[in-house]
Amino acid sequence: MQVKTVVACVCGIALLSACVSSRESARRAEEASLLAAERADRDDDRIPDRVDQCPDEPESPNDYRDQDGCPDVDPSKVWLPGMVTFEVNRLTPDSKSDETIAEGARLLQIYPKWKLLLEGHADGYGADDYNVSVSLKRAEAVRGRLIEKFGINPARITTAGVGKSKPRTENVNRELRKANRRVDFLFSED
Repeated sequence: MQVKTVVACVCGIALLSACVSSRESARRAEEASLLAAERADRDDDRIPDRVDQCPDEPESPNDYRDQDGCPDVDPSKVWLPGMVTFEVNRLTPDSKSDETIAEGARLLQIYPKWKLLLEGHADGYGADDYNVSVSLKRAEAVRGRLIEKFGINPARITTAGVGKSKPRTENVNRELRKANRRVDFLFSED
């Protein structure tokens, strides 16, 4: 009779051990699952999915909002190809400026949180008051085109006229002066 009891005790211990082992395994599996979820990073941008605002799109490391996990562009570093230039005493941009204006509109459509300052400039000739006035009117003309032709919300665009205070080049010949009669696109985000 004692043999049967010993066997029963050994089996009871084995069952208890298996039961404890099963619970321990389940606990370890749950911990591993939680740890994996904590470390999960579907887009491999080194920002865990639990805090990644765009878990399926990798962050674009560019020193601009690099902790949100989303691809982004620093609007203050965007430069448009080409220039928006004007003939002497004209308020309408040259036809060569159309592509640059369209690219500015495209960026505003892609990035709806961006704002735009259109900064008008003049060449080095003429009175300061006149140049400030004409440079502001040039910026307003470009603003009007962005609103009317491309449907950009007017509240997103401000204008300024700085006259001849910020030349891009020397005013020594006709072509260089034309580069100073321009409107610059300065993007920002709230």
